[in-house]
Amino acid sequence: RHSVYLNKLGFDVTGVDLSANSIAYAKQFENETLHFDTHCMCKPLGPKFDAVFNLFTSLGYFDDERENRESIAAIKEEIKKGGWGVIDFMNVKKVIENLVPSEVKTVK
Repeated sequence: RHSVYLNKLGFDVTGVDLSANSIAYAKQFENETLHFDTHCMCKPLGPKFDAVFNLFTSLGYFDDERENRESIAAIKEEIKKGGWGVIDFMNVKKVIENLVPSEVKTVK
């Protein structure tokens, strides 16, 4: 939804997520200036951007700390000179301490 909103403001947007299901859903909103791809944030996407947004605290939850460092490096590599990087980051320790250990969810 953030990609769609930024696109409606007139920006050329590429939205990515590791979840193939999320990207499959988002593709219904694609147009000439809005594109979606399945991608792991640990690796640079390829093109450089004026801004890179990492939203919903996806950073900090990897099993291996190396993946967090790789993700930050990938974000840095994707930003054009003079561009912006925005990382939405919650208090990981508090979230983990209050995390529900498991959940069963049925998606139809």
